[in-house]
Amino acid sequence: MGFELVFESPNGADVVVIHNDDRTVWAYLHTPAGIASDVWLFNLEAAPDEIQRDRGRPPLNPARYCSPDPPPVIEHRGDVLVEWLYEGADLVSVELVADGRPLARLVPGAKPGWSTFAALDGPCARTLR
Repeated sequence: MGFELVFESPNGADVVVIHNDDRTVWAYLHTPAGIASDVWLFNLEAAPDEIQRDRGRPPLNPARYCSPDPPPVIEHRGDVLVEWLYEGADLVSVELVADGRPLARLVPGAKPGWSTFAALDGPCARTLR
């Protein structure tokens, strides 16, 4: 059964949500203005050849954009470290870390953001290196 993990920023105004729908895992950066950034983290099902839009559900990332490396297990809030970077009151970026390694970067206005498991820049994520 799918789930969401919610992480509040230190200032309480911004939130990162990690959404697992039993097919794919995505992260969303919510600011007071709405969803400011999103990024595919990894697929839980076999990747399709092409992106398939399913209204109301985040898409699986197509195979050619997916790293063959095994993703981390993310089931609890403690499985992910969220690092918030602010300049003054302005949010610059949010780094997600799992298993002691970078997992993703969300930047306000960046859709998509960056994921370690993106093999190539694509429709769901940019490559995080």
